[in-house]
Amino acid sequence: MVPSGYSMSMTNQTFLILAGSSFEQVGVFSVTTIDSAPAALTLLKKEKFDTIISDYQMPGMNGIQFLVEVRNKFGSVPFILFTGKGREEVVIQAINSGADFYLQKGGEPGAQFAELSHQIKKAVEGNRAEEALRESENTFATIFKSNPISMTLVSATDGVFVDVNDAFTRNTGYCREEVVGKTSGELGIFADNDEQEQLASALQERHFVGGMELHTRTKSGEIRTSQFSSSVIVIGCRPYILSTVEDINGRKNRTRNTPSGEPEAQCPLPTDTTGLIQPYLCPEQLS
Repeated sequence: MVPSGYSMSMTNQTFLILAGSSFEQVGVFSVTTIDSAPAALTLLKKEKFDTIISDYQMPGMNGIQFLVEVRNKFGSVPFILFTGKGREEVVIQAINSGADFYLQKGGEPGAQFAELSHQIKKAVEGNRAEEALRESENTFATIFKSNPISMTLVSATDGVFVDVNDAFTRNTGYCREEVVGKTSGELGIFADNDEQEQLASALQERHFVGGMELHTRTKSGEIRTSQFSSSVIVIGCRPYILSTVEDINGRKNRTRNTPSGEPEAQCPLPTDTTGLIQPYLCPEQLS
């Protein structure tokens, strides 16, 4: 594969040899031609390609059968299918089976080559963007789950818990199944309605709150003082509220018992944390 270029596997040698030569001349594409779909499947087990271009009529396995095998075994690698004129039923099958694009044979070769080149770049760049997004989401999920401080993710449109991490369940007494799909009101998370309103107002105004203190209630009914930071974030074009919350109950008690003038740093920091969920925010309140 050439630097910053596109590697392709192309099936049906007779059909694609000319196109492969044209792609190589452009200097952006690195092309491997294969004379049958079964041979291409064997190659795909050994090498990774940016896109696959396949004819429909091939020995041993047609293009739709090949496409289905690719999707089952190799996921979302971009797949472009060449069909003959008047094969609309093949086009429908290709779309239903997950083809990224189809191109009918015939017409002026230069124009067809230009169209194919455009679709290759479009499909590959789109696939790369999706892979980068998946990697980013996986990184976020790992950080969220393993964070030693309680974290919560809430839908900003209906105030429902979308997810909580392990620290939240340890420190509140709730299991994840008891929380996801519920609101803070249904669970009685907030111990003071006025504090909840202050939190809602701050998030509506700035979309971020840092270091705010308010009283929360665990599953057992224990009231704790919590300090948290919260941000409105967007995932998949939908707004969510992400919070990290720390139980400062022990710190508060130590502060009250510390002689005047003695630095609080001499006291050990609390070791436990508790989670807090934000109140309901309407979409228009987030604008």
